[in-house]
Amino acid sequence: MPIEAAITTYLKSVSEITGIIGEGDSARIYPLALSQKPTYPAVTYQVISSPRHHDLDIAYPRIQYTAFARTYSQAKELAGILRLHLQRLKGILSGVAIKQIEYINAVEFYQDDVGIYYIPQDFKIIYEGE
Repeated sequence: MPIEAAITTYLKSVSEITGIIGEGDSARIYPLALSQKPTYPAVTYQVISSPRHHDLDIAYPRIQYTAFARTYSQAKELAGILRLHLQRLKGILSGVAIKQIEYINAVEFYQDDVGIYYIPQDFKIIYEGE
């Protein structure tokens, strides 16, 4: 299973997150971009870089998770919950052995033309295989 899919499955299992973005197949977590007419709050994710160790079966991609919301406080809350549940996470997720997830950085934005606040956060995912 690709690392993004394993983490998405994990995020969809966290009640603190699903209470905000919905549950199961209707959870508002999307690869790369929001849906055409999105409901907020929502999350997108994208792989920023995907380096691998040259002689070990270890990968350490940088993946960005972005929290979107109609209000600053909602975006900030969702970003904080994502960070809480991803930072320093270790273990087996959907069969993928995650050594550790490191929080790297976050920035805050407001898109005036659509009235949306969004906070991209970068994480380094250190895991075995794929």
